[in-house]
Amino acid sequence: MPKPEERNPESPGELSLADEVALLDSFSAALRRLGLRRGTGILLGEAEDIATTVYFREGAPIWAAYGTESDSLGRMLIRIGKLTEEQLAGAIQNATECLLRNQPTRLGEVIVSMGLLSQEEIDRSLSQQAREKLLKCFQWPKVSCTFEAGKSLPLESL
Repeated sequence: MPKPEERNPESPGELSLADEVALLDSFSAALRRLGLRRGTGILLGEAEDIATTVYFREGAPIWAAYGTESDSLGRMLIRIGKLTEEQLAGAIQNATECLLRNQPTRLGEVIVSMGLLSQEEIDRSLSQQAREKLLKCFQWPKVSCTFEAGKSLPLESL
């Protein structure tokens, strides 16, 4: 019988979704469980000194954050041929200047304002970036997963 703090509040006697995910030993098993249980919240996967956070809504992954420097939007845009190193450096410089003026601006917004890419291209690239981050998690031989039910993606991240 589960301890009281491990019980699912909606169904006493069952483990909570967070506790179920913590018991799993692979990222794919955690994704599968969250999909089957239609979980909404944040899944944190950690392995090999890399942490990736995946936001879920009703069992579907909607966003992935963190990863490594090579997973950044700017690096990805260079890798797929959308930006040059010089263009990225200019965008980072502009974003830094905005920050110094106390006007934090996301890199994608700066790239659009500079006319380097359209908002639609940034949106497609962000979707591709999230997919790539999620897929890299499947390459981890051993992963530790935790799940925070009910948490949602901050609006400023959209």
